[in-house]
Amino acid sequence: MTKTFEVPADVTAKVEKLQYELVGLKDLIAFLVSNTAYTVPEERICKLQKEVVDKTVEYEKAKLEVEDVFKGEFAANAQLNWNLDFTTSVVTVEY
Repeated sequence: MTKTFEVPADVTAKVEKLQYELVGLKDLIAFLVSNTAYTVPEERICKLQKEVVDKTVEYEKAKLEVEDVFKGEFAANAQLNWNLDFTTSVVTVEY
């Protein structure tokens, strides 16, 4: 079964921004370490990896803000899957 909920636009924008930044950082690191044409200092890679960790923490906190919109509608131990549509700010929850 599914149920939909509207998420505040600012929360949707935050999640979308953080997801975009996180994916971009991960792609950049993958490119830098796999491309033999460039020699990237190890300290630069380590700095980027720390940025990934920090961005991941921010992203996970933002996802909790999305879950705050609907978590009261379900039992605490319910198995939920959800997807946030960035265009409509609607989260669809499968339960």
